[in-house]
Amino acid sequence: MAHPFASALAIIAGAIAQAVTPPSTLTPTQWAAQKLVLVEGPRAGQIWDPAQAPYICAILDGVFCGPYTKGTVRKSAQVGYTQGLTALAGWIVTQSPARTLIVLPTSAMALSLNREKLQPAFDSTPDLKRRLAATSARASMGSSALYKAFPGGSISITGANSAAELQMRTIKFALCDEIDQWPKDLEGQGSPMAMVDGRQIAFHATRDYRKLQGGTPTLKGASLVDAEFEAGDQRYQRLPCPHCGERIRLLFGGYADEAGGTGLRFNRKHPVDAHYVAQCCGVRIEHWQKAGMIAAALDLPDYGFVAEKPEPGRAPSWHIDSISSNFTTWDKIAETYLAAGDDPQKLKSFYNHWLGLPYEEANDIPDWEALFRRRESYAERVIPADALLVTMGVDVQKRGLYVEIVGWTPDRRSYTLFAAYLRAGGGDRLGDTADPEDICWKRLSELHGESLPDAFGGKRRIDATGVDCRYNAPVVYDWVRRHHNAYAIRTEEGWGRPALSAPQLVDFDWRGKRVRKGVQQWKAGSYNLKSRFFAYLNRETTIEGDEARSPGGFCHFGSFLDEAYFRQITAEHVGLDKKGNRVWKAHYDDNHWLDCRVLNMALAFGAPVFDIGNRSDGFWRDLAYERGAGSAIAPLLRPLGRATSQDVPAEDAAAQEANQPNVDDLPATGWGFTGGEWL
Repeated sequence: MAHPFASALAIIAGAIAQAVTPPSTLTPTQWAAQKLVLVEGPRAGQIWDPAQAPYICAILDGVFCGPYTKGTVRKSAQVGYTQGLTALAGWIVTQSPARTLIVLPTSAMALSLNREKLQPAFDSTPDLKRRLAATSARASMGSSALYKAFPGGSISITGANSAAELQMRTIKFALCDEIDQWPKDLEGQGSPMAMVDGRQIAFHATRDYRKLQGGTPTLKGASLVDAEFEAGDQRYQRLPCPHCGERIRLLFGGYADEAGGTGLRFNRKHPVDAHYVAQCCGVRIEHWQKAGMIAAALDLPDYGFVAEKPEPGRAPSWHIDSISSNFTTWDKIAETYLAAGDDPQKLKSFYNHWLGLPYEEANDIPDWEALFRRRESYAERVIPADALLVTMGVDVQKRGLYVEIVGWTPDRRSYTLFAAYLRAGGGDRLGDTADPEDICWKRLSELHGESLPDAFGGKRRIDATGVDCRYNAPVVYDWVRRHHNAYAIRTEEGWGRPALSAPQLVDFDWRGKRVRKGVQQWKAGSYNLKSRFFAYLNRETTIEGDEARSPGGFCHFGSFLDEAYFRQITAEHVGLDKKGNRVWKAHYDDNHWLDCRVLNMALAFGAPVFDIGNRSDGFWRDLAYERGAGSAIAPLLRPLGRATSQDVPAEDAAAQEANQPNVDDLPATGWGFTGGEWL
């Protein structure tokens, strides 16, 4: 008969044995190379191989087996870092048991990490499975989804958005992932990272605590992981050139036809033929040679990493990116860069997720006087030949409406066609936009429905109108409800928001239920749209031969625009708020035309509406023929980015000029409505 306390004695004996077991001589990557079973990717079911990512070996072993208590990793996406965290967790469970905290940006991401990576790895690796306590509905009785118990320690997984979870336990090891996505201030209690650091104070005297933090950087000047990397000793991997043997850092270069260029090079069109031109000897390195260069790092000191600032007091910091990764190809990197073109948002994603670098947005305040001086002599309220889409943005104020009409080309260039202030009321009487019957709303209806003359003698209506609904929203909803192709748009602050997000129904019936086909409110991310607009404002024309070429995104302004317009579109800049967050701030009292441009750009670049940055050549070619511009503009769509009004064939120029409306023959208001005054 078994002793009644046999199970308890076994548990106690196991705990004692674990306590007196000498520390393991295996490093985290040595243990993973012997025991850890991969659960995803093309090598799922196999043992983890350090030759696939030697840089991970340098990071894990450097922090947890070296003299430092902290390490930082600035990385691109999909380079094996999260798999490295899984290896660390397994090493802690089996070789160096201690209370450990894994922190993701949110609790939802913590659950996802456990469900998709940690728990499958623990279940597939026998050395881990037999050490972890059985899963229990109550964490105090065993393991759970976010708590892993094992002899001598535990692993808690949480989100940086939970102050209670970050403050409730003392920990020896901390693994922090995607720290750029952490909140800067948590529930008014300060930085989540400071809370994590506070959990390790008990180990300061013994200096056997460790913290590994990393993530993909975001914006220059606002990226926590970039700041931590710069504060460290800045280690970059230098791999041996297969031709001369000199160690080089693999860098992004650019187009192959640029003279004297080194680094990763590729063609401007498909096939991209991505290759590397060595900085040392200038010889071409093919992609198939990359794997050998990476594997050679296993035999190099510190796996090939060299610190650029090996100064006393600097903790180790590593940079890793996709160029020196086995998980993607150089062709794919080149194709992604080509697809980004000159789109600031796509370039930001490329720099962050492929190069592991923070993106420096062109937030330099454009010189309004320089913009005023470069005005062009095209006709007001006439759609140019290459403007295939027309939008109108409306900023609602108490005493009137600010209106801007913009024409858009296939290469994202814009023409300001009209800008006016529609004053509420008439004569000496002050009106109010809160009155849906005010004359300003009637004038807006006429603008929205009016047909504009184009460069080919035809007439076209405005394709879409976006009205700001942050002020007098019920009146805006009423107006939008009665006009086709009109959108109620609420601009929102904050970085990383889409140009237009999914709409929300805002019409309710007498029972308080939403009307299924009622008015929808669309939300626009104003911060990123302003950054894109300022980047476009800073672009300049170039001279090719005898012709001036306007780059993609270039902003055209007519000579009919006054100084006040240019002051307002440049009325803001990026600064810091009291919490150190990057925000847009106004340095000029009036910024209504800038708000109008944000609404226009939300319509133009928003995926649910036009999404002009991602349309195919075929879409634009079909639209050109549909709108009567086919013979003049459709051939210019190959390649995109070269279609400007100056590119119209000479034989069609005379016809266009003959069909150009005489502005003097237009009604004084330009729109033919009767009654009232414009300003």
